[in-house]
Amino acid sequence: MLLSGSGGNREGPNHLYFPEFDTPEQNHGIAEHLDYERHNNVFGKFSWGAFSLEGANVERTKGVPTASYEQLFNDRASRTEDRRTFITATYNEQFQQDWDVYLRLNYHQYVFKGTYPMGSPKIINKDLGRGEWWDSEFRLTNTSFSQHKLMVGVEIQDNLQQLLQNYDVDGATYLNIPYSSVRYGGYIQDEYQPFDTLRLGLGARYDYNPLGGSSANPRVSVIWQALESTTLKLLYGTAFRAPNVSERFYFDSASYKANPGVKPETIRTLEVILEHFFSPSTRFSTSYYHYDSKKLINQQTDPNDGLIFYGNIDSAIADGLELEGEQRFGNYLQARASYVWQQVKDNVGNILINSPQHQAKLNISARLWSDQWHLGFETQYMSSRLSLTNRVNDNVITNINLNADLFKNFGMSFGVYNLWDMHYHDPMSEGFVQDSIAQDGRTFRIKLTLKL
Repeated sequence: MLLSGSGGNREGPNHLYFPEFDTPEQNHGIAEHLDYERHNNVFGKFSWGAFSLEGANVERTKGVPTASYEQLFNDRASRTEDRRTFITATYNEQFQQDWDVYLRLNYHQYVFKGTYPMGSPKIINKDLGRGEWWDSEFRLTNTSFSQHKLMVGVEIQDNLQQLLQNYDVDGATYLNIPYSSVRYGGYIQDEYQPFDTLRLGLGARYDYNPLGGSSANPRVSVIWQALESTTLKLLYGTAFRAPNVSERFYFDSASYKANPGVKPETIRTLEVILEHFFSPSTRFSTSYYHYDSKKLINQQTDPNDGLIFYGNIDSAIADGLELEGEQRFGNYLQARASYVWQQVKDNVGNILINSPQHQAKLNISARLWSDQWHLGFETQYMSSRLSLTNRVNDNVITNINLNADLFKNFGMSFGVYNLWDMHYHDPMSEGFVQDSIAQDGRTFRIKLTLKL
């Protein structure tokens, strides 16, 4: 049995400057005490033989300093709140020599509340999204056929409530959609091993969603153990995602309009992976991937009325190459480095926004003078990215974290994030006045852990 709870209170910078709002009427572009975040989490898990039960409740409140979606600037009322609750029960057991059964049953609830000060005279606009659903999965695995591992399963999800509301406090109601739906799917997969060094996988999945219709998708895998220390993998598959209720039906009084005609998006993926162990403690891998997405769902602005809606873009094609190496030095030090080159374009050859071409990472984990002390170091590089109207510069972010188990039931960690105080921006989406927003500088965090 495991029980845990955590809470946090992050006040954020006292003053954030946004030049887009630099007028005397808007506090000269300074948002005061608005980048705060508070959260509380509770989690529990219980296991007994083949049965397990777990559940959690997560709550968060976040201040909004950016005055997005035509809100009043520097108003303390601007905030979002959300809560997620779930309970999951699973049963997994081998009930005969060649048969395994897996059964999962979930209950979920999600609530989102947005508070937006707007207009002159000032009004408070409220967003409410509430989802309540249960879902289950039943899966059988059979190994009675020589060299085959056969798996078949079904899933069903009953969305009891998918509520969207937008209204003014003591005023008009703009959106009130009580929706519900049921989706279901089934899959089958066979893993065939004709030789000790070769495994072939073939699978198919069928799904039905009332917001996107039905879809059948295959999956193929070839895994070849070319040498004792070298593995080659070839993976191919397709998938789809139906638009959710918000993407199809949401609208409000100022920024958004609905688009009931938005279509499901689809993707076709191909990956080739080569992994080689130079020694038991030295691993290297390289992979190439090609993703071909159709009808991607994306926020767009209608030039005729200036309103934002969710629509489909024609396509997006991604090609990428990834290199990764890992080295272990006994039980005291582990280092992992990776580099990714990728290019993501739309159907006419334009690079997509917020899509870096180069990314690199270095992670080092070290045990210090005893098992109770560990040091973690990571640095990440990201190349420049397009924004909606401009480009943000590349950046290097370094984080360091020290963990200590001081006593049997008491631990502490101390972290420094963005160690070199790098000034960098992230691109924004439709609905923001800012084309990009500066991210946090050097940040310190102390965490205390008590185990009972």
